[in-house]
Amino acid sequence: MSPGRTHHPETACNRRAAKVHDDYVAHARKLDTRFRPTQIGTGNRPEGVGPFEERLNEFGQVRPLVFGPFADVNSEFNVVIKEMAVQGAKKMWNTMLCKTPEDAVGILMWRARVYLGKAILHANANFLLNQVRGMTEDDRSTRHVSGRAAIFGPYVKKN
Repeated sequence: MSPGRTHHPETACNRRAAKVHDDYVAHARKLDTRFRPTQIGTGNRPEGVGPFEERLNEFGQVRPLVFGPFADVNSEFNVVIKEMAVQGAKKMWNTMLCKTPEDAVGILMWRARVYLGKAILHANANFLLNQVRGMTEDDRSTRHVSGRAAIFGPYVKKN
């Protein structure tokens, strides 16, 4: 490890998140050159900007939500959860039996983190299982099993 460099998982997510907007812009430029090369820099567009990139720029900066393999997230994720909780608390604080909307924010943030954390872990587990499937020589590991065979396994009566 080099001195002064942090190897915390969140920094990996933040590094990836920093690249997302530029990746979207690069993809929009590829689409412009492939499908609309004659419209790049024409009309009211700045020099070198095509219709796809112009439309992307109308939305502003992309707010990436990046998840890591151990349910780690980038720092923007926490900002988005806070904004969701504030908006939800304005509408639901009374039905949540909280004294003020500020009291409901913490509860909603916790619930969102728990539910999204479970979803991230579940998605990562499915990803890993799908990667492992097919790596063995056993032919049965790549076969899809459904219906009664999935429930009862080898005990299914064959006609």
